[in-house]
Amino acid sequence: MWGSREEKYRTLLETDVQTTEWSNFNQHHPLYLFVPQTTEQFITEYEVGWEITDIFQTSSVGIVTGRDKLTIHGTPENYERL
Repeated sequence: MWGSREEKYRTLLETDVQTTEWSNFNQHHPLYLFVPQTTEQFITEYEVGWEITDIFQTSSVGIVTGRDKLTIHGTPENYERL
């Protein structure tokens, strides 16, 4: 959906799965775009960049903090007590 938040909310209130106008398009490796797009113009420049698997681990538990009591405070006063 495109438009303002209010337009999106209105559309969601006025439609459902049966009344939504759906369109089909073919997915293409490796981008698997969610909407049809013309990529020919920029694909060469895009392919110069790194693959995400080249710069990040394949699997990870995410961000893990080790010293929360030192770094995370609910208020400025809690921080100043250190």
